[in-house]
Amino acid sequence: MGLMNFIFGKPKKQATTTKTTYVYQADWESYFLIGTNPEKGIYVDLGLKKVAPLLHQENMLKISIEMLSPKANGLASQRENETLFEIEESLSEELWQLYDITYAGRLTENGERHFYFYVDTYFRIEERINEIMSEYGNYNYSTEIQNDPLWRNYFGILFPTDQQYSIILNKRLNDAISKLDSLIKL
Repeated sequence: MGLMNFIFGKPKKQATTTKTTYVYQADWESYFLIGTNPEKGIYVDLGLKKVAPLLHQENMLKISIEMLSPKANGLASQRENETLFEIEESLSEELWQLYDITYAGRLTENGERHFYFYVDTYFRIEERINEIMSEYGNYNYSTEIQNDPLWRNYFGILFPTDQQYSIILNKRLNDAISKLDSLIKL
């Protein structure tokens, strides 16, 4: 298994929610839609495709944050990315600890970053979001909750098209071949 881990990477940790019994392997990937209007940066858990939609999490929660200094194309600037990653970590970790929630991914476009979660209930969740975001007082943000039992936002907005998915898989294969090639040269 050591050679396979070297080539393909170590197995990703198993992800679960605290109140449900499903287990899946998280598989995070980022990709960009350049040349579109607007340009988009997407970070998505591809592993959710195997278990979604989750019947007990039929509400989509979107948290949108207005960036302070986006690049001209509407994507995040290098300078601001660190703070946005910190906000993302705070939201995903703290909400996961308190609620039966699944973080599906994020979309960056038009100077905004949108975080997509699926939840069973949103009772008092906005209150906790407000507490977390109060630590980042410079950022304007909004929340949107909608019934989405088929996870259309995940599959229609975050998940790559067949062509984009093929590109992702080809890139992973090329990376694995390069790792194997470097191992053979040793």
